[in-house]
Amino acid sequence: RRIDCHPTARRFHTLPGLRPTGFCVATRPGAKLTSDKLLVTPRPDSRVNKGEQFGPMIVSTDGMLLWFERRPDKVHELKVVRLDGRPALAFWQRHGSSGGYYQLLDERYRPIGRIRAGHGFGTNLHELAVTPGGAAWVSADVKRHGMVEFVVQRVDIATGRVTFQWRSLDHVKPRDSYERRPRNGKPWDYFHGNAIAPPTAEDPTVVISSRNTSSLYGVDPATGRTKWILGGKGDQFALPTGWRFCAQHDAHRLPDGDVM
Repeated sequence: RRIDCHPTARRFHTLPGLRPTGFCVATRPGAKLTSDKLLVTPRPDSRVNKGEQFGPMIVSTDGMLLWFERRPDKVHELKVVRLDGRPALAFWQRHGSSGGYYQLLDERYRPIGRIRAGHGFGTNLHELAVTPGGAAWVSADVKRHGMVEFVVQRVDIATGRVTFQWRSLDHVKPRDSYERRPRNGKPWDYFHGNAIAPPTAEDPTVVISSRNTSSLYGVDPATGRTKWILGGKGDQFALPTGWRFCAQHDAHRLPDGDVM
């Protein structure tokens, strides 16, 4: 059934200048609530959600707002990462017209750094994956040959140096896309990457997800070559003809090595 929701509190007496987006948490009747925290990044529309502010939130499972930080522009993908063995919060922050950066906060919500794509590329909002060795996997959308190319990078967090780079147009042909080329002259977003799963000790393969080719690509980080393709026009896994595998998002490894 349709869920109708009307938040009960939208203002704070002690901090009246804070106006976070209102929303509800829906639970099944009788469900036992856990102590888990929900990390969310609402994107209020100024035309509909008048006066509501951008900012990451942490919310309890019973709908209580536990933390909110007002930000000057759109935020995305609030998550927990580990830096030097300690937990940190990370979220993408839009900055200007060319992209943004990932803001890092410590356990007391204090800024401790930023992560950006290298070579002057604008950082894409779709993915940040931090590895134990102090590296971050990020991506960028780059205009090239009248198209939007998806660029994957491994960046050293301490120095910002790019230690690996993969460019979609060097490995994936535009003919593999299901997205039609726009007729208005705008760059063709033929690939539209949306997730990166870094290599692990058990599987030294980078998994890159493309929405507009409806494919996952297993890439060798030593050579950049494609080892396998799941889905799309170049599928190598013989997916059943009755399946419709398309426009996947958020492809990541599970602890047992399976891909979700």
